[in-house]
Amino acid sequence: MKPACATCFRVVGAPARLLIFNALKSNDRRYDVSTLVEITGLKQPTVTFHINRLAKAGLVKKIREGRNVYAIAVRKCADCPLY
Repeated sequence: MKPACATCFRVVGAPARLLIFNALKSNDRRYDVSTLVEITGLKQPTVTFHINRLAKAGLVKKIREGRNVYAIAVRKCADCPLY
């Protein structure tokens, strides 16, 4: 593993972020925040906070379309052990 892997593992170490990340990577599609709220059972501010943390780490890409924000999981490295 690369040294950068420690950062990614630290980010997904929070149970809520792991739940969101697993939901995003389970399908090759983007989800809006309200859908992730339904899937995870977390509150909207919590989902938004954790998506921002995942995006800052490079594990999630945020896409804004009008008033909606979508998130999609992205591979930070080609040989990422999180996938």
